[in-house]
Amino acid sequence: YIGAHLLLNSKEVVFMGREKLQKEILKNGFHISDYKNNQFHIPNNKIKYVTDPNYLKDADCILFTMKSGSTIESC
Repeated sequence: YIGAHLLLNSKEVVFMGREKLQKEILKNGFHISDYKNNQFHIPNNKIKYVTDPNYLKDADCILFTMKSGSTIESC
């Protein structure tokens, strides 16, 4: 959600995560919605998504976000 908004505001964003999610996002893009039912779509050709954390080694800023139920799994 945060990365999608940064991308919509012309910021350079690289998403990182699991390969399964990468395939889905690079096929269909992002469909984003919030609790107020605001919705938007980012097409797949606008999204840079990687699975290798080494790709981020020169990043100026890294935002690590996840669903709270995944906290233990990610550590």
